[in-house]
Amino acid sequence: MGGYLVKKDMAVGGFFIVGLFLLISGMHMYWALGGRWGLEYVIPEREGKKLFSPKPIGTIAVALVFLFFVWIVLEKMKISYFINSDRLVACIICAMSFLFFIRSIGDFKYVGFFKKYKQTKFAYWDRCIFSPLSLAISVFLFILILVY
Repeated sequence: MGGYLVKKDMAVGGFFIVGLFLLISGMHMYWALGGRWGLEYVIPEREGKKLFSPKPIGTIAVALVFLFFVWIVLEKMKISYFINSDRLVACIICAMSFLFFIRSIGDFKYVGFFKKYKQTKFAYWDRCIFSPLSLAISVFLFILILVY
Protein backbone atom coordinates (compact mmCIF):
# COMPACT_ATOMS: atom_id res chain seq x y z
CA MET A 1 0.00 0.00 0.00
CA GLY A 2 2.80 2.45 0.87
CA GLY A 3 4.52 1.95 -2.49
CA TYR A 4 1.28 2.72 -4.30
CA LEU A 5 0.95 6.08 -2.51
CA VAL A 6 4.51 7.04 -3.35
CA LYS A 7 3.96 6.29 -7.05
CA LYS A 8 0.64 8.12 -7.01
CA ASP A 9 2.27 11.20 -5.47
CA MET A 10 5.14 10.97 -7.94
CA ALA A 11 2.64 10.75 -10.80
CA VAL A 12 1.20 14.11 -9.74
CA GLY A 13 4.73 15.52 -9.63
CA GLY A 14 5.52 13.86 -12.95
CA PHE A 15 2.54 15.48 -14.61
CA PHE A 16 3.54 18.81 -13.08
CA ILE A 17 7.03 18.45 -14.61
CA VAL A 18 5.51 17.42 -17.95
CA GLY A 19 3.26 20.49 -17.85
CA LEU A 20 6.17 22.73 -16.90
CA PHE A 21 8.33 21.37 -19.72
CA LEU A 22 5.44 21.85 -22.17
CA LEU A 23 5.06 25.44 -20.99
CA ILE A 24 8.79 26.11 -21.39
CA SER A 25 8.75 24.50 -24.83
CA GLY A 26 5.71 26.56 -25.82
CA MET A 27 7.36 29.79 -24.66
CA HIS A 28 10.41 29.02 -26.78
CA MET A 29 8.22 28.33 -29.81
CA TYR A 30 6.40 31.63 -29.17
CA TRP A 31 9.73 33.49 -29.08
CA ALA A 32 11.01 31.64 -32.17
CA LEU A 33 7.92 32.75 -34.06
CA GLY A 34 8.52 36.41 -33.15
CA GLY A 35 6.82 36.79 -29.79
CA ARG A 36 8.40 39.35 -27.48
CA TRP A 37 6.56 38.97 -24.15
CA GLY A 38 8.94 37.98 -21.36
CA LEU A 39 12.08 38.05 -23.49
CA GLU A 40 13.63 40.92 -21.53
CA TYR A 41 13.72 38.75 -18.41
CA VAL A 42 15.19 35.52 -19.78
CA ILE A 43 18.42 36.58 -21.49
CA PRO A 44 21.44 37.40 -19.31
CA GLU A 45 22.81 40.91 -19.65
CA ARG A 46 25.73 43.04 -18.57
CA GLU A 47 25.70 46.83 -18.37
CA GLY A 48 22.28 46.93 -20.01
CA LYS A 49 23.31 44.87 -23.04
CA LYS A 50 22.08 41.35 -23.75
CA LEU A 51 24.90 38.81 -23.80
CA PHE A 52 23.46 37.15 -26.89
CA SER A 53 20.57 37.41 -29.34
CA PRO A 54 18.94 34.02 -29.78
CA LYS A 55 18.19 33.02 -33.36
CA PRO A 56 14.85 31.38 -34.18
CA ILE A 57 16.48 28.07 -35.15
CA GLY A 58 18.30 27.83 -31.82
CA THR A 59 15.14 28.74 -29.93
CA ILE A 60 13.21 26.06 -31.81
CA ALA A 61 15.97 23.58 -30.94
CA VAL A 62 15.55 24.41 -27.23
CA ALA A 63 11.78 23.93 -27.57
CA LEU A 64 12.35 20.52 -29.16
CA VAL A 65 14.76 19.52 -26.39
CA PHE A 66 12.07 20.28 -23.82
CA LEU A 67 9.58 18.19 -25.83
CA PHE A 68 12.14 15.38 -25.74
CA PHE A 69 12.31 15.82 -21.95
CA VAL A 70 8.51 15.50 -21.80
CA TRP A 71 8.67 12.25 -23.73
CA ILE A 72 11.42 10.83 -21.50
CA VAL A 73 9.53 11.67 -18.29
CA LEU A 74 6.40 10.01 -19.75
CA GLU A 75 8.54 6.97 -20.61
CA LYS A 76 9.80 6.79 -17.03
CA MET A 77 6.23 7.07 -15.70
CA LYS A 78 5.23 4.17 -18.00
CA ILE A 79 2.76 6.32 -19.94
CA SER A 80 4.74 6.13 -23.17
CA TYR A 81 6.19 2.78 -24.31
CA PHE A 82 8.51 3.50 -27.23
CA ILE A 83 11.79 2.80 -25.43
CA ASN A 84 12.17 -0.78 -24.24
CA SER A 85 15.16 -0.12 -22.00
CA ASP A 86 14.43 1.10 -18.48
CA ARG A 87 18.16 1.51 -17.98
CA LEU A 88 18.45 3.86 -20.99
CA VAL A 89 15.52 5.98 -19.76
CA ALA A 90 17.04 6.11 -16.27
CA CYS A 91 20.40 7.19 -17.71
CA ILE A 92 18.77 9.94 -19.76
CA ILE A 93 16.82 11.19 -16.74
CA CYS A 94 19.99 11.09 -14.66
CA ALA A 95 21.69 13.26 -17.31
CA MET A 96 18.68 15.61 -17.30
CA SER A 97 18.86 15.86 -13.51
CA PHE A 98 22.57 16.65 -13.70
CA LEU A 99 21.96 19.26 -16.41
CA PHE A 100 19.37 21.09 -14.32
CA PHE A 101 21.60 20.87 -11.23
CA ILE A 102 24.49 22.43 -13.15
CA ARG A 103 22.11 25.11 -14.49
CA SER A 104 21.07 25.98 -10.93
CA ILE A 105 24.71 26.38 -9.86
CA GLY A 106 25.45 28.41 -12.98
CA ASP A 107 28.56 29.79 -14.61
CA PHE A 108 29.62 31.95 -11.63
CA LYS A 109 29.21 35.08 -13.78
CA TYR A 110 25.74 35.60 -15.21
CA VAL A 111 23.50 32.65 -14.31
CA GLY A 112 22.86 30.42 -11.32
CA PHE A 113 22.93 30.77 -7.56
CA PHE A 114 26.58 31.86 -7.55
CA LYS A 115 26.53 34.49 -10.28
CA LYS A 116 28.72 37.58 -10.01
CA TYR A 117 26.44 40.06 -11.81
CA LYS A 118 23.30 40.42 -9.71
CA GLN A 119 21.85 43.82 -10.59
CA THR A 120 20.01 43.06 -13.84
CA LYS A 121 16.43 42.11 -14.70
CA PHE A 122 17.59 38.65 -15.65
CA ALA A 123 19.60 38.27 -12.43
CA TYR A 124 16.52 39.10 -10.36
CA TRP A 125 14.34 36.51 -12.13
CA ASP A 126 17.17 34.00 -12.14
CA ARG A 127 17.58 34.35 -8.36
CA CYS A 128 13.84 34.22 -7.66
CA ILE A 129 12.59 31.68 -10.21
CA PHE A 130 14.98 30.16 -12.76
CA SER A 131 17.74 28.82 -10.49
CA PRO A 132 15.46 27.53 -7.69
CA LEU A 133 13.20 25.94 -10.31
CA SER A 134 16.20 24.28 -11.99
CA LEU A 135 17.30 22.85 -8.65
CA ALA A 136 13.78 21.63 -7.85
CA ILE A 137 13.51 19.96 -11.27
CA SER A 138 16.90 18.32 -10.73
CA VAL A 139 15.86 16.90 -7.36
CA PHE A 140 12.50 15.73 -8.66
CA LEU A 141 14.07 13.98 -11.65
CA PHE A 142 16.53 12.23 -9.36
CA ILE A 143 13.68 11.05 -7.12
CA LEU A 144 11.77 9.93 -10.22
CA ILE A 145 14.68 7.59 -11.05
CA LEU A 146 14.42 6.04 -7.59
CA VAL A 147 10.64 5.63 -7.45
CA TYR A 148 9.75 4.35 -10.92
